Amino acid sequence: MSFCEDGSAAECASKLTDTDTRERVAVWDAVAACIQEQLMVQKGVWIPTFGSFNTISKDVETEGRTVTLRWPVFKLARNLLAKHRLTPKKESLPAHMELEPMKFSNVATIANVTWQKRRACVQSTVSLLSSCLQNGQNVAFVLKGIRVLFIDRLTFDMKFYYDFVEKLS
Repeated sequence: MSFCEDGSAAECASKLTDTDTRERVAVWDAVAACIQEQLMVQKGVWIPTFGSFNTISKDVETEGRTVTLRWPVFKLARNLLAKHRLTPKKESLPAHMELEPMKFSNVATIANVTWQKRRACVQSTVSLLSSCLQNGQNVAFVLKGIRVLFIDRLTFDMKFYYDFVEKLS
């Protein structure tokens, strides 16, 4: 976890927006649940200012035969890529894929918060992420049950959890 001058990143973001840390965690856990639900039915999802998630077909060689798996991929939002001059360490989403915007009303319902709180949590977290990158900090951002986004200097890498990849396949 990244630390600011007077506390953890989540604490700093909470101070900036009057959102409670528990609410922030609940909102991002709900975002993760919605992403997982969309990917399980082979639909991509776009989170404005953060990035896009989808699955692609990937051939894997196993014991002399080829198995085609659904593989999760992530594309960081253009605003973060351009502002911080980041490049992916490996493949990301193909440019031609159509994605649905995240249904944030579902997120607010799952997290049991108002849409205003949900909006504040998502916007302030993305702002905090950008601020940490601006200050040259490395970042690890966890989406519960799905993956960890690592941003190290000028590159980013998405590490999907084995259990999640297994569920998709």
